[in-house]
Parts: sequence; structure tokens; C-alpha cells
Amino acid sequence: MGHWTTRLPLIGLSLLFLTDVYVVGDFEQPLSHCCNLGVKWGVENLQCAAFPAPVVGIRNEQQAICLSAVHICCLRKHRERQCELGKQSARADRECSVNRDLGGETHKDCCEGCKLGLVAGSMSMGCTFRAFQFGAPWDDAYRSCCQQTLPQVFPDSSFPNPRIPSTTSRTQIPPFLPPPPTPALPKFPIDEPNSIEDDEDLCARFPGELCAHVCVPTGGSSYRCECREGFQLLADGKSCQQATQYDRCSTDNPCSQKCTDTGLAVECSCHSGYQLASDEKTCTDVDECFIGADNCDVLLQICINQPGSFACIDRKDSPNTGPRPAAQQPDVGNDGRACPRGFKFNAESRVCDDVNECDSQPPVCPAQTLCQNTIGSYTCARKPQLEECPLGFRFNSQIQTCIDIDECKENPATCPKTRPVCINLQGSYTCQSRNESSLLGPSVTCPAGYKFNTAQQTCEDIDECAEGIHNCSGTCVNAVGTFRCVDREPVSCGLGFRYDAEKRECQDIDECVEARDYCNKESETCVNERGGYRCAPYNELPQSSSSAAPSLLPTTTPAPPTNRPPARTPSCPRGYVFSEESRRCVDVNECTSEPGPCRGNQQCENTVGSYVCRCAIGYRFNTATQFCEDINECLLDYHDCLSSQRCDNTIGSYTCFRTTSCGTGYTYNSQKSRCEDDDECESGANDCAVLGPLYQCRNTEGSFRCERKRCTDRTDGLTHLDEETGHCVQPPQCADGFEPAPRGRCNDIDECARGSPCPRGHQCTNTVGSFTCVNTQKCDPGYEMNSAGTQCQDIDECAKSTHDCKRNQLCQNRPGGYVCACQPGYTIGANRECEDIDECTRFAGQICSPNSQCANTPGSYRCDCKAGFRSGADPRSCVDIDECTETARLCQQNCANTWGSYQCSCQSGYTLAPDNRSCHDVDECELYKERGGLCIGLCVNEPGSYSCQCPEGYRLASDNRTCQDIDECARPGVCRAEESCLNTKGGYYCNAIVCPPNYVRDTEHRNQRNQESILCKKQCQLRDTRCLSNTTQTITYQHIAVPTIKRLEKPMVLSRMQAVAVGSWSYHTSFEILEGNEAGLFGIAQNQNTGALQLVRPIRGPNRYTLYMEMSVLTQYSNRRQITRHLALVVISVSAYEF
Repeated sequence: MGHWTTRLPLIGLSLLFLTDVYVVGDFEQPLSHCCNLGVKWGVENLQCAAFPAPVVGIRNEQQAICLSAVHICCLRKHRERQCELGKQSARADRECSVNRDLGGETHKDCCEGCKLGLVAGSMSMGCTFRAFQFGAPWDDAYRSCCQQTLPQVFPDSSFPNPRIPSTTSRTQIPPFLPPPPTPALPKFPIDEPNSIEDDEDLCARFPGELCAHVCVPTGGSSYRCECREGFQLLADGKSCQQATQYDRCSTDNPCSQKCTDTGLAVECSCHSGYQLASDEKTCTDVDECFIGADNCDVLLQICINQPGSFACIDRKDSPNTGPRPAAQQPDVGNDGRACPRGFKFNAESRVCDDVNECDSQPPVCPAQTLCQNTIGSYTCARKPQLEECPLGFRFNSQIQTCIDIDECKENPATCPKTRPVCINLQGSYTCQSRNESSLLGPSVTCPAGYKFNTAQQTCEDIDECAEGIHNCSGTCVNAVGTFRCVDREPVSCGLGFRYDAEKRECQDIDECVEARDYCNKESETCVNERGGYRCAPYNELPQSSSSAAPSLLPTTTPAPPTNRPPARTPSCPRGYVFSEESRRCVDVNECTSEPGPCRGNQQCENTVGSYVCRCAIGYRFNTATQFCEDINECLLDYHDCLSSQRCDNTIGSYTCFRTTSCGTGYTYNSQKSRCEDDDECESGANDCAVLGPLYQCRNTEGSFRCERKRCTDRTDGLTHLDEETGHCVQPPQCADGFEPAPRGRCNDIDECARGSPCPRGHQCTNTVGSFTCVNTQKCDPGYEMNSAGTQCQDIDECAKSTHDCKRNQLCQNRPGGYVCACQPGYTIGANRECEDIDECTRFAGQICSPNSQCANTPGSYRCDCKAGFRSGADPRSCVDIDECTETARLCQQNCANTWGSYQCSCQSGYTLAPDNRSCHDVDECELYKERGGLCIGLCVNEPGSYSCQCPEGYRLASDNRTCQDIDECARPGVCRAEESCLNTKGGYYCNAIVCPPNYVRDTEHRNQRNQESILCKKQCQLRDTRCLSNTTQTITYQHIAVPTIKRLEKPMVLSRMQAVAVGSWSYHTSFEILEGNEAGLFGIAQNQNTGALQLVRPIRGPNRYTLYMEMSVLTQYSNRRQITRHLALVVISVSAYEF
């Protein structure tokens, strides 16, 4: 509590007195220590309530707070364990239930949250919400299990090191039971020195929104995200994913470029511009120039392959470097009319004709290219050469392009015997075994970029650009087996627009500025519009306009004359016609004119300003004759005739003729191109006549049948077949039981032979002209013959009273007999008597609800509801009685209905009485008295709560729990000027200290802890031998204030004395308490030249102790002669309170 320092000069000593400050209220360090104890206790799966008290190393006034921290952190660890077990149950698809262990309610909560997260993650519905949240602990369980099922994307680099899982924030920990009660707040405002706005806890303000798992505040309105055990933080610093095993790519990387450990295998991949080799480990360069994946201009540039990329080098003979003809200036006619570039004024037709730039000299296109004239311009197309076709292709000079080489046709022995079936591909071929060959049609597996053609029985290239399955944002260019994306100038921007290479878009052409208009310069002016222009008469222009109509003349436009000639219709280029409505030249559709511009074997296709004649279907263009010639589909195998047909070529098409026989019974119809059935009956090509007159011919598909004639279906009355002639005649008139016979006779009908006409159980006997039925059956017991004697029928013994059932039994008839049944609720006994059924025993637990008791009754049963239940709508069910609602004032404070009962509870600060209904006030002060107390001051119990108060001389701190001493000495004028104010715990006193004779006060002396101490040092008169011989150099007066200390685990240092030498001589010090320690409460611990005044036993107040201490300084010789002596008068004031 204090410190004295004595410096030893050659001729004297000085003393410095220091005092330690007794600190009460530093909670952070003990809270952290106690929480760690609770975590360790919970890790060992021990009961939190069994933690031993008191906690070693914690002050008495902090014991209650420490035990609360132990409970909170221990319970938190139990709940974390139960939460992990709940998530494991959800992943194993087990039932979510409350565990009986400590914190077991969290088991069900985390299990339910995890199951919901697993469903959401598997459906990719998202694992985070913008505003919604379930709350703790459901949110963390939902997110962790949801992210577990999402597809994991691993970066190229190794995974970040897993973060150490942090502890759960305090806002997620429910308070332990019972919680420390909250003290009653004072009725006056409290000024807080530190506001949360200066250092805001963002994690508490936005719970569950900033991080996927755990948010850790770092101070300064900042935070960091951490993941729980078994998860690792992703690159965004927020999301967590399930931690995989160690990355095998970091320890044993077999890849030459990119390595990814998927958890199942190590996969290699390459950077852009490279492709994986056949060993699936190394990467080889992709030759973009060879496969056509470059975007170089084939007319102006040459593609040069580079490692991982390519470069476009300008050609030496490209249009950019070679000589080009001078730009053609607009052609101007005699009347001042100007034609656009690419057109020339025709004096005869007085219109602008297209210029064929391909005929100009020198050539406008570079070598190895073809010039193609267009309307108003031209294009240079690259001319393929033989050596420029890629591998697997051959240059076709007729169509001037590269075509695929069919390796299977040109060399049938290409494939080995093990895979003999050759399938041609675009630019290549493949060999397959017979069971997977093209004979199986769609079962053939084509390489990527190809599809199987069932008609040609081969794999053909997929035109991704035409089928719209590319991902190009610019222009898609199809290639063999693939496609490439290029960003090039569009083919056409449309009439009135021009492509701007810098802006990479179509820009409007100002026809007026470029003199491309066809307006009458005498009466009209050109007005540019987007995509065109219009000719406006001068009188339509605004009078205030300062703009002049554009003109090719260098002079300004004169004022319009008063008499203008009538406007004439402007002339348009060939392929265009002037529209009076839009006042512009519009395209003419030449294909709709009569007669058409194309030949009969051509199809007309309109273009902007012109038209194109293309060969019709069945024709192709002959470049030598410049005519469309018929395609011989039969010769080129372009037909779809069957194998049984012959292909005959026709002009523009072909026909299929059958070449094989139709078979017996059919004749081929050449007009209908099908086999038709021959009617052998009509043509007489049958042999039914040999069977006699009773048979006739019936034609069938491909054959015929000989069937017996029938007359019964005739309607003319000739229904009798004459077996001699085979004709249908009038039947003879026969009596009943007879039928007509040949030659007009009547024969007896054997009714029994034609199907017995007798009923069941009778025998048929034929007679002349009739028959008889004789009954041959007998009835079984319980049956009797019916009145008609035709069949047996059941005897109803119950109706005829021929049964032998008892009086209390019911007779029930059965086919062939009867049964004696009992009334409901009874059963047949051993002596055939009806006995009562005990439904409660036979159907135990099945007929009554669990909250009722089954009671058997004669012939039935009833369900008696248990206490707390009453009968519901169903007599067999019982519903709960809400005692809290139906009975007023059943509980003194809170009433909670339970299943079959109720539960009374009390508000905070009260406890339930032994009658389980009334509430008694909890004396918090007495309850927590042995655990360190709730107040660091005086605890006053109040109804339902408590308050902390302070005695006189103290004031209550801002936490409403701690009493702080009032320093009365801080106020001016407390003591007289000649007195020193000495503050004590709860008070003060004024002390007037006068130094003894030959001693004066050292005004420069000051205690390091700003405690009041007075130092009197010796000052002798000249030649005062008595004073000079006095070895007591200084006398120090000090006051120390301490609280009541009832328990003291180790000595407490109150003050220290130390001698410091000034110079290099050696000395030795000794310390001693001369007076005032009769009770043995104090002691001195000496260490070299320092002596510490200690409190060695508990001390109680109010009391005051005055100690006289001595420090002697001796020389370091054998006799140890005393040099100086220093005295200290220490007054120790002990408060009556422990604060």
C-alpha cells in the first residue's frame, strides 16, 4: 500500500514513503478466469451445479459473480455439445427430441434447424436471409447444415487455414436458473462515462446477419467472422464450409498447372490457352491458329501461335500495307447532281449506277483473295488454297472450299479387326466394335461437338451457331467439332447507317452533308433523319432559322425566289424507287414483278437495292456455263428410295420404281407405286368348284377361301339350301319338332343333341317330334327342392323356428344352415352360453384415450376421464381442463395450464410456497450472503427484488451495486490550514502534525500514490553536538485506510520502506515494529534493503491502529555499526464494512 525509499548520501539519508491503492471492482480478469473454469467443467461433462465453492483466488465480494460466470460458461458448453449431437441426428434422419442430459433442449432445437437447412441447401434455396431469422440456436444450425449440402467451389490456391472456433456470444446463452436478481434502479439519472456509441458492438446489433457462424467484435465498431469446429472460413470472410481433409495438392501435387482436391480424387486442369494431355496431368499449348479459335482478320492479318495464346500480325500484301486505289470521289453530273461513293452518274438514264470496283486496275483486293462486287461497294474474300485445308479435309476446286475426307470410304481397311466398324467424322473418323456400331443407330456415341446422322449413318459436325447453343456475346463462327466467338464488324448495318470501328456500333449517315441526297436543289433542301433523310420545300423551313441548305457550291444559299418552279420527283438509284409518303428512296422488290427476273429453274431472293437468283431445289449452279443445272439425285445418292425400289432421275427431282415382285396374290400398280390384292373369286382363279355345289369362293388379302353356302341370312324367303343343286329354295312346311330334309321330306329334330333344353339337374330324352326332362338331382342337408322341382333352395331355419338357439341369442340364417349369435358386447362361451366381453382387458390401451380409465360394463364399457380431464365430443376421448381459465385466483401470481393439471409460478424475486400456489418474497440479500453477496455495500431486501444502499461516507456507483468511498478531503476547506486532511473509509479526520525540536517538515516530499504522508527531517544548529549525535535522521507520519477483511488467504502489503545508497559504499538495513502490534495483526517482510509492512491476519473494524516502525541502516562490516536510523508513525484506519 506504500513505499519508502531512502537514499544514502555520504553524510546523510533521505526517506520516500509510497502507498499502494486498494482496488475493488476490476471484474474483467476474474470473470474471464471463472468462465474458463466453467468451460473446463463443461468439457468434462460434469454437472454445472456441482461446481465447488468458494472459488480459489477470488475475493469474497466477487464470489457470487464468479459462480454465476461458471454456471453460464459451463451450461453454454453443454448446450454446444447437445447442439452438435442434434445436428448429427438431423444428418442421420433421426427423430428430433429433447435430450434428458443438461442442455438437452438445445438438442431438439438444433436438430430441427439442421433438418430445415439440409432441405433448403439441397434445393439451392439459399442459406442466408436479409431480414428474417429464427433466433438462437436455430439460425446457426440452419446455416451450417444448409451450407454443407451446397456445391463446394474450391479456389485455385490452397484453402485458408481453419479458424479456431470462438465461444458463443453472450446474447445466445440463456440465463442459468435461478439468475442473479436485478437490483432496483434508483429514481435519479446516472451519467455513464463510456457510451456504447463510441465502441459499438456490431455483432450484438446485427445478430446472425454479419457472419455465417460466429461474429467476434474486435472493438472500434469492427468485427471478424469465425467458423465452428469442423468448418473453415471462405475467401469472402463471412461464409463457412465444412472442412475437408488435408489438401493433397499442397503435399503431393501431380499436376503441371492447376490442382484441385475434390475430396474423392485429385483433378488436374489447365490455364486458359492450354489443354490437358492424355496423361491427365500435364498441360499442352492450344494452337488457336490451327483450330481456328483466333479472331485475326484473315484478309489483313496472319495468326501466329504463342504459348498459351496467339498473336495477329499484319500481312505484307494486306490492304492496309499494299497500294490501294485512291478513294473514289463523288461523281458529279452535268446538272450538278452528285452520286454517292460506289455509284456513277448515268447521263442517259439520269440516275446513279453501281460501280464494279472488281474490274478496276490496279486490283482493289490483295493477292490470294477474291473480289466480290456489292451495291455501292465491294468485299475481299479469302481464296482457300489446297495447302490451307486442315487435317482431314481436302480442297474442292469446283465449290472453292475445303470438304471432309471420308476415310471409311477411301480406305475400308482403316480400322483394326478388334474394332472393325469405321464411322466417318468431320475431319476425322472413329472405330467401334460391332455391338456399338452405327447399325444400332442412336446408340453410337459421337465425340463432343458432333451428332449422329441416322440417314447417313455417320457422326456430323454440330453447327452451334445455327442451332443457338453457343455462348458468344459477339459473332459466333462455327468450326469443325466446336465454334469460336469473334468481335468483328457486322455484315450490314442497314440502309442509312455505317459501322464505326472505334465505337463498335452502327452510326447514322448524314446524307445531306455527304451529298448523298436526291433533293431538287432549286425548290427543296435536304433534312437529315436517323437512317435516312427527307426533302423539305423551302417554304416549310422556319423563318428564324439561320441554317442554310447544304449545297455542293462553295457560295452561300441565296434567298428563295418568289416564283419557284414546281417540285419534280427525284430520281433514285437502280433498285430503288422514290416514295412520296416518306420522301425518300425505298427498295424495290424485283421478285414480285411480272414476269420475274429469274429463270424458271431459279428462285428469286430480294436484297436491298437488288435481287439474287438462286437455283431451285433439285438444281445447282454451274460456274462454267453460269446456268442452273439439274442435280442427278440418283447418281449422287441424294434420294430416299427403298432398297426394293429403283431411282430414276427427273428434271429437278427423281422418282422411285419398284424392282422386286409383289408375291403371290398381288399385282404391282405402277401409278400408285404399290402392290394391290388380286381378287381370285372374281377372276375365276380358284378351285372351289371341285368341292361341289354346296361351296362358294370368298376372296381374302393375297389369297381366297372355299366356304359352305348359307341360305339362312336371305330375306327373299329362300332360306333352305338344296344339297343336291346347291341352290337356296323355299323350305318345306314341317310340323313342330321336325325340320325340312332333302327332297321335300321332314326329319325329326333331336333337341337333346342340339343342346339340352332341360333345366339343371334334369336329363333330356328325345322323342319323335319332342323331348322329355327327368329330374336326377337330390338336395343337400339345409336345402329343399323348390315348388317347380327345378332346383334346390336354402331352408330358412330362423324363419321356420326350427333352430335351437337360446333365449338371449340371435338366430342368423346361413346358406345351408344357421348360427346362434350373441348380443353386441357378448360372446359364445364354453357351454354355448353368451358371456360378457371384458373390452378393457381384451383391447387394453386401444379403445380409450391414454388420459382416461377403461371400466367394463355388462355388454359394453365406458371411458372414465382422469383427474384434470373431461369427456369430449367423442365419449371415448378426454380433453384437458384449463384450470387456470376456469378457476379464478387459482395461483397467487402466474398460472400455466399443463396436460391434465396446472402449474403455479412466481414472478422474479418470489419463490413458490409449499402449498404450490402462493408466492413468498425471496430475501436475495440473505440467499446470496454466503456466496459473496449481491451488493458491495449494504443489501436491503424489497418485495420481489432488492436494492443496494451505502452508509454515511459512501455513495452508490453507476452499477447500483458498489459503494464507493467519498473523499471528503477532495473538498476545499475541510480542515484548518495548519491541519492535514486524512481520508478514511467512510470518513476523514484532521490531523495537525508538528515536527519535534531539531526537525523540520520536508515540503518536497510526496508519496507516489498521492497518499498524504508527512516527512520530518533532522536539522541541527551549528555546534549542537547533541543534535548531531542523534542518529534518527527522519520521522515519517503516514495514514492508511483499509476495509474490514474477514478472510485473508495470503499476507497483504500495506506499505514498503527502502534505503537507496548514493555512492558506492555498502550497507545493510533492518526493520522492526516498535509499538502497536500487540494483537499480532501486522508483520514486516524484509528482502535485501526493502521492508514491506504486511497485514498477516484478518482485521475487523471500526478500529484504528498506530504502529511505530524503525529502519536501521548498518555498515557491511563484521560488527555492523549503525549509521542512521529512520522512524515511521503509521496510523491504520479500519472501516466497519468490507468495501
